[in-house]
Amino acid sequence: MVRQRTVSLNCRLVHVHMYSKGKFPGEHHVSFKIILENLSEKYTTLKKMGMQKLKDFKAKRPVVENTTEVPSLPASAGTQREPPSIEELFSVSAAMLPIFSEFGYSKSAVMSPSDVRTVVTNYVKSHELVSTENKRMVVLDPTLTKILLNKNEDIVFLPWDQLFERVSSKMNKCHQITFPGQDPLVRKGKIESIEIKVEQRMGNKKVTLIRNLELYGISPQEFAHNIQLKAACSTSVSQLPGKNISPGMQVLIQGNQVAIVAKFLLDEYKIPKKYISGLEHLKSGKKKK
Repeated sequence: MVRQRTVSLNCRLVHVHMYSKGKFPGEHHVSFKIILENLSEKYTTLKKMGMQKLKDFKAKRPVVENTTEVPSLPASAGTQREPPSIEELFSVSAAMLPIFSEFGYSKSAVMSPSDVRTVVTNYVKSHELVSTENKRMVVLDPTLTKILLNKNEDIVFLPWDQLFERVSSKMNKCHQITFPGQDPLVRKGKIESIEIKVEQRMGNKKVTLIRNLELYGISPQEFAHNIQLKAACSTSVSQLPGKNISPGMQVLIQGNQVAIVAKFLLDEYKIPKKYISGLEHLKSGKKKK
């Protein structure tokens, strides 16, 4: 389109040049200088438009995507990854509020384990509950007795470690997880471990199942793809059944692949061993080939 308009302008320029030389007799005299200047400006403008359209065409070229069952994602196997930071925390429960409210904490306030110990220590010291006979023992006042003891318990003293234990058991558990480059996320409850299971299906065939990858920032599709390449076996990703809004995804791998899955989680994704359940299948996985 731009090329055709450029050729047309060139032809017009030639005609104007011939007219200016007197090769078209009988025409009215006009200011050819003005006409030439206008046509020259239009020619320059169209030329620039043509170059810009060429650049836009190159920039908008479509990208061909992989359409296999488990897509290949940019973070491939062997890439160095930074693991998420996980911190186990507590939040103030209704039962513990009488103690923690004295120090400015409200219900559901999130605290680290060290903060909990500090509040308990300050409470004991401010109420002079340290045993005069044994500094390792704490005298239980009516508030602590009501909160920490069961009805059938008749206890007057508690060691410091048991006191902290009982207080922690009465607090609500929560955790904070921080992914690289993102703000920390605080979630209720204790973080669930990544679950590895080996099940036997029809025809005496075994499959390896992995759950809860998303909780640790791991894409199930990416993980399945990496295992597929490493173990040279088929994999699939499916939605877990459940009434929750987002029950999570499950990765299914053909065969007993616990050893390869464990290596990926520990070495590639840097997940601490305490957050992985099912590693006990490793021994059986090595014996049964």
